[in-house]
Amino acid sequence: MSFYIRVLLIGISIYFAGGCTPNQNPGGGGGDSTISLDISSNGLFQVGDSGVLSRRLPIDISGQLPSDIPLNATISIVAEDLLVSEHPVRPDVGTSGVIVVTLRLESDMTTNACQSASPETPIVVHHEDFIVTQIVPTSIDVSTTGLQSLLAGTFDMCISISTTEPRTVTLNKINIDFPEPPPIVANSCAEILALPQVQDAIAQLNAASLSFTLPSGSQPANIEDSYSILQETTFDPDGNDIGRMQSGTIVFSNQQAQTIQRTGFDSSVEQFILGDATSIGLCTINRTNEALCDQTIARLEALAIDPDTGDLSGQFLSVAVRRHGGLSPSCGATGDFVFGDITFSGQSGTLARRRAKISVTEPTTPDLLLLAPGGTVGVFSDVGSGVVSQFETNDPFALTTVPVPETLSPLGTSALGYSPTGAVLSVITDRPDAGVSFNAVTLDVIRQTETTTADYIGEIVDFDPMETRVFVPATSEDFADRVTILRTDDSVFADEVRRMQTPEGDVPVYSRLSPDGSMLATLLEDLAPIGQAGELIFANVDRNIPNFIIPPIDLVTDAGGTVLAQQLVFAPDGSRVFLAGLGALLSVQTSDPFTISRIDVSDGANDNPVALAISGDGEVLAVVVDDDLGQINFAIVDVATEQVIHTAQLPGIDRRGAVDVAHFEIGRVAIVANAVSQVVAIQTESPFATSQLLSVADVPERNSVGRMAASGAIIAVSNVDEPAIYLFEFPQGP
Repeated sequence: MSFYIRVLLIGISIYFAGGCTPNQNPGGGGGDSTISLDISSNGLFQVGDSGVLSRRLPIDISGQLPSDIPLNATISIVAEDLLVSEHPVRPDVGTSGVIVVTLRLESDMTTNACQSASPETPIVVHHEDFIVTQIVPTSIDVSTTGLQSLLAGTFDMCISISTTEPRTVTLNKINIDFPEPPPIVANSCAEILALPQVQDAIAQLNAASLSFTLPSGSQPANIEDSYSILQETTFDPDGNDIGRMQSGTIVFSNQQAQTIQRTGFDSSVEQFILGDATSIGLCTINRTNEALCDQTIARLEALAIDPDTGDLSGQFLSVAVRRHGGLSPSCGATGDFVFGDITFSGQSGTLARRRAKISVTEPTTPDLLLLAPGGTVGVFSDVGSGVVSQFETNDPFALTTVPVPETLSPLGTSALGYSPTGAVLSVITDRPDAGVSFNAVTLDVIRQTETTTADYIGEIVDFDPMETRVFVPATSEDFADRVTILRTDDSVFADEVRRMQTPEGDVPVYSRLSPDGSMLATLLEDLAPIGQAGELIFANVDRNIPNFIIPPIDLVTDAGGTVLAQQLVFAPDGSRVFLAGLGALLSVQTSDPFTISRIDVSDGANDNPVALAISGDGEVLAVVVDDDLGQINFAIVDVATEQVIHTAQLPGIDRRGAVDVAHFEIGRVAIVANAVSQVVAIQTESPFATSQLLSVADVPERNSVGRMAASGAIIAVSNVDEPAIYLFEFPQGP
């Protein structure tokens, strides 16, 4: 698209022979490309009986020229910058007339432009009662010789004003516009390779005994995958970048015949691709939009494929083929290039690979995150605004706003839930407190129920197996003593099925329904710190007699630790629940005598389990540990025997770094996240291999991990700072 660099040149000084030099404007040459020449007092023309007056002005705009060489220019005058009045000697002339403004430009400062330069197209100004009524044309195209004069930076300008009657004409400003050249377009690696700047860079490489050649072939190997990238600049003409190392994480996806989508590593571009089974060539033209260094870059990579690992390695060449704005010396100039070595190390292996990044429109923050059964869609919400969005986990990864009824206009979202088949989506809102059920496919509202029992901090609400009821605990100050069962279908029955009052009015901070839908396990806040639970209680949720069936289990007295809220999972058969506790993992029977077992997954004081995830086959429990003193931040527990079968110090998670875990429903791989944008995949079966670190932040300084969710072959991780949702998939094939 075209854009302009607008530089206002003000305060032109008057000097010998009536010349003027525009002020230097900070940041000149960046942004727009319009130069406004303030003519000042040199713009006063008292045209007498001769009918014409010319004035010669030396001009200096060398500091304001666009950084890229313009292909053309236009000159214009606007009505506000041209005033017409009576001539002081002949004041009784008529008030209507025509004024003609003619410019001549000469780059040779020793030559008088008024005598030697050819005139540019005249600008004709019509006026009535000294008011400008029309300017024709509104702008003129500068001639070839005139453009050469402008691009010289310093030039001689002759302004000629002719009038039909004696007039005083004041010309305040003349605008010079440099339209940006049309965008550089290429449709193949061959066209990018043929660009003059690229060819010049290759010639310089050859002169330095460095060879760069793109591979041939039209059936390139499939390189869709997540990679860690490492590149080192080994040659550039000025030597400033030699030895510079850059690293990051990228994803190659959506590969078609000759193109591939590349995301991450500070870029998202469509690349051209060529090659064969053993070599790959990648090429793209990408316009960077940095504040000071707006450039179009040609990027070429010539890579060999390791047949055993799938890693790619070779050379890269990045050439600045156009400068758009900014005069910072650090930006370099058109034709500058860097050359070096590059390696793409595959991150997937047999564990996990990054599938996509879904950018979230700011200022929405993905505070809550949930995937539907099967993992083909998910939802996230901003607890601070009540905005709920649905996203697809397959290309094109469409993002849709869930239409929460305008009659609610909630200030926040308390929890999300999908029914067992994924047909119904439940959104629990905050202020006003309400439960809204949606058709998860059409996003039509099925039922809207205002309630007094929202403000739930447990993030997830569960449906009964019939998908007609949802269980909503209350953690609000006024109604923090109940779990309310709300209807989610379009039946004529009452919105609220029942309110189950908690014993002693304790606060329910987290609830999950058993796999068969018969029992609700609820963590209660008693004397524990805010957001933590000191008690556990079970409820029978039979459609006729829903009620708590036992007194609360005192986790502090009976288990020797305070259980952290939001860390409760059922065993697949519903016989036990697992809780993350201080210093240990707890297992509690869900039937009389409700026996509590302690499973030690730490190796040091104050090492505490903080997150749990059960495998899709139900055989193992993945546990991440807030590792204070020991060397364990991850453990795998056999669900059947409750024995710890593996512990690990995961690379990149570090001491006290683990914050969450999710487990693929298919395959035996879990993903663990730290607090600052990195996740690592680990096998939860022998040989318990771990992946390289995977990034969930393309912007380094915006890197706070939010939530994790798993379903099917997908694990979603939110970055609340960028904001974005990163999708990882379990590789089901090579």
